[in-house]
Amino acid sequence: MNIPDNYFKTTTVFRRIGNNEAKGMLSCGFIHKKSSAESNNNVISDCYTGVLVINGSGQFIAPDGSKTELVQGCFFQRIPGRQHSTLVNDDGQWLEFFLSLDQDIYRELCLLNMFNPNEYVLHPGVTIGLLELCENYLSSLQKTPYFELPYVFSRALDFLYTIHIYDRKQQEEKHELIDEAIELLNQYALERVNIRVIINKLGLGYENFRKIFKERTGISPLQYIINYRINTAKSLLTDDKLSINEIAACLGYNDVFFFSNQFKKYTGYTPNAFRKRI
Repeated sequence: MNIPDNYFKTTTVFRRIGNNEAKGMLSCGFIHKKSSAESNNNVISDCYTGVLVINGSGQFIAPDGSKTELVQGCFFQRIPGRQHSTLVNDDGQWLEFFLSLDQDIYRELCLLNMFNPNEYVLHPGVTIGLLELCENYLSSLQKTPYFELPYVFSRALDFLYTIHIYDRKQQEEKHELIDEAIELLNQYALERVNIRVIINKLGLGYENFRKIFKERTGISPLQYIINYRINTAKSLLTDDKLSINEIAACLGYNDVFFFSNQFKKYTGYTPNAFRKRI
């Protein structure tokens, strides 16, 4: 999604709910980071902050050291008391919207199962509607009189809830896409067809598809096809009427020796040895 130029500016607001100056913090805003020097390295925050990546790219390093690539539409969470890093690519394209809550409020929301403290990066995407929601919330927090701030706090919860709903919707769409992909892979797995041709039928780029396919299945699309062929080969080898050459051809292999080597790699047996032990 192309982000209008007028969004690329830094505008933040900080308020407090209640009379305790050490608690009740509520903050949000747009931040345009112009270089990697504005990255956050090994930070430990005393509040909860959710950050929507509106534009640009970078990397989130979780407390356990695991790394997640950040792109437009990611929403990462800075959990109070846990060290993390947010690395921004040095291209001047980074734009984020953040929402921060007091850590005590965050912990209460965790008890209500609104947050998963071990889920650091969500993928809600970016839409015009979500951008407008960010703008409207910022405006509300800026202009609302002090005595009406609890109402603005409830809108903060609405915003976070919307993020989680969008993320769930994206996950469901990905699952549907992968289910469709598996059907296509099963349909074409035994043919001599380029896997990228199959993926193009789904309207996705290869690298993006490969990533979400592996997230769902635990293996790459290519590995899925190999597994499908090997399992089919095991079934075909129970039929003595088919030669090894014929089986290799049925499975889409141009070279029977390549088929035999691959079969042995994944089963520990050559096709002939596997047939004899059945």
